[in-house]
Amino acid sequence: MGDRLKWVVLFFTILFWGLAFTAIKYAVQSLTPYELAFLRFLVADTLFIATIVHSRYRIERSDLLKVTFIGVFGVAIYHVSLNAGEMFIPSGVASLIIAMSPVFILIFSAMFLDERITLAKVAGIVIALLGVYVLSHPESWGDLTGILLVLIATLSAGIYTVGGKVLMRKYDPLVLTSYVMVLGSVPLIPFAITSFHSVLRADLLTVLSVVFPTYFSYQGWYYFLNREEASKASVFLQAIPVVSILAGYFLLGEGDNISNGHRRCDGDGRNHHRGQEQELNQLTLRIAVDTITKSFLRQKFSEYYARAEIPLPRGFAEREWAFVSVDSLPDFVMNRHMAFESDIEFRGYVIKNPPLHAYYSSAYYENPGAERMDDKGWKGADLIFDIDADHLPKGGLEGAKRQIIRLYDLLEEDFGVEDMTIVFSGGRGYHIHVHDEEFRQMGSGERREIVDYLMLEGVEFSETLPLTSQHLRVGRCMARIIERAIEKGKVMEVLGVRKSTAERLETVFPANREKIYGGDFRQLPKPVRGKLPALFRRCVEHLRIHVDPPVTADVKRLIRLPGSLHGKTSLRVTPLSRDEVEGFDPFEDAVAFGDEEVRVRVKTGVRFRLMGEEFRLSRGKHTLPEFAALYLICRNVALYGW
Repeated sequence: MGDRLKWVVLFFTILFWGLAFTAIKYAVQSLTPYELAFLRFLVADTLFIATIVHSRYRIERSDLLKVTFIGVFGVAIYHVSLNAGEMFIPSGVASLIIAMSPVFILIFSAMFLDERITLAKVAGIVIALLGVYVLSHPESWGDLTGILLVLIATLSAGIYTVGGKVLMRKYDPLVLTSYVMVLGSVPLIPFAITSFHSVLRADLLTVLSVVFPTYFSYQGWYYFLNREEASKASVFLQAIPVVSILAGYFLLGEGDNISNGHRRCDGDGRNHHRGQEQELNQLTLRIAVDTITKSFLRQKFSEYYARAEIPLPRGFAEREWAFVSVDSLPDFVMNRHMAFESDIEFRGYVIKNPPLHAYYSSAYYENPGAERMDDKGWKGADLIFDIDADHLPKGGLEGAKRQIIRLYDLLEEDFGVEDMTIVFSGGRGYHIHVHDEEFRQMGSGERREIVDYLMLEGVEFSETLPLTSQHLRVGRCMARIIERAIEKGKVMEVLGVRKSTAERLETVFPANREKIYGGDFRQLPKPVRGKLPALFRRCVEHLRIHVDPPVTADVKRLIRLPGSLHGKTSLRVTPLSRDEVEGFDPFEDAVAFGDEEVRVRVKTGVRFRLMGEEFRLSRGKHTLPEFAALYLICRNVALYGW
């Protein structure tokens, strides 16, 4: 019965390990890779600890170091080395190298367990290796660094298996597995702490999908290993990729993953190599890649904040501050209700905790660090305007720049603003910060009236326009269009009138120029007056300034800090004077990083321009200048490393 049971346990061990990757596919629909990894260790370690507590067996103090040694190799070193290695080599190559673990187990078993190296064992390993080679079919072996890292993972698997077999002479495999897994996962805790909150939103099916592969398979493996030679047992591990690929095919419809070397013929008989990467270890690879990418991003952002001279806004000690940390990726988690007493305190914070995005309040507060808005004590707020390129009818970022220039001039001419700053947002638009104290006490309603004025809301046409600033702006625009048409001899084309009407207009307009520029169009020929409503609408659209109303009306708005970095582009949030803005090129003048070469993996084809250089990149590995690499990483188009 016992001999038969071990094969049943092996069957379910291989089945659960193989199905793990299908379970991962389901789980990442509701959790990020970091959150899922934390959930796996949290749930599994809870069960492992419960196993230890309820068992009458204990690991002797003299053996704890040995158990920890095995656990660190089998859990922490194995996963980190494998995941890091797959950044530099294709997954097919990685799976082929991992398939060599029975070789190390065979050697270690002979050295430490006195197991014989037989022809049958060698043949079994060779056949398994050939099977994995056919399955993965690598076209390129990749970088030597990646090969060495995955070899370390393979070596770790051998140490974990043989070391466990040695200690099984003394300890029950169930308890031994529990100790090994708990102690081995300790080095991974720092990567998981920030995702604790996500466990609360995991559904039952997600929890079960990680319990079986993590807890029961590891327990089952040591159970089988206790009853079989380590060198012989290791050969059966090669069945895991088969189960994984078949599960992906039948449960998830991932037919393309059956073989990396699969080929198909199209209608004209040409062969196309499908080249699909295996799903094996997909989740853990993404965790390692994301972790390394985040570490690179954190390092570069920290270096920027250490060297950048960022002038803090006036009254900064009365402002609320808010930051989105690099560590929160891929989520957007804002840490707000902060306050700083000095420039040194602020600089120390952003260097130690480099923000992906940095904000401060337009408002001034009595107690800016209070967590409840009602407790802050509002004292006033700067007047803020935001023009977003994506909200414009046309023109893009260049159109946003033209709009911000017109807004600046209009605020100066019509509102008498004397103290204001233009700021490139670092992304897709521009801001204007008005600092004049007479605007600080304005409420939301008054600020909205300014928005209506700028956007020409409520203006209507009449042949005699009202003498308001808004109508006079539109009237002058109409008069200029008519006058220029006369000067260029294109009245018929511009206004769509007959030649006789155009000739009459050429006489009437100069005689009534002052009235027409004042908004009185009654002296114009009747056919021309019939064209005026359309001309009025044209001028309204031309003169309308497309500010974002909620931004201006909000008296407690959080706005990007000039001089900080925009976490979705890596470009600098750049303050500009009126004279500087016209010649400003955000894709050169807002670039904050150098041209040191960086290796990245581009996730999809992309085309962009930076620092006067046009980039056209296909999906795959590229070596780019640092400024281009960070731009793509922040846009979530690339990952750091190969």
